[in-house]
Amino acid sequence: MKETFEFLKVKTQVNYVATVKKDGTPSLKPFGDLILFDDKIIKRTKA
Repeated sequence: MKETFEFLKVKTQVNYVATVKKDGTPSLKPFGDLILFDDKIIKRTKA
């Protein structure tokens, strides 16, 4: 998980996640910062 975290936060500095909804339409979800906690990647969202 640490390798994925380093890739997203340091190498690419990604600040959004692209997904596909159940109806097949794309969706971009912005987030603030990634945190590695208890071997899990947590994304802080901007509310």
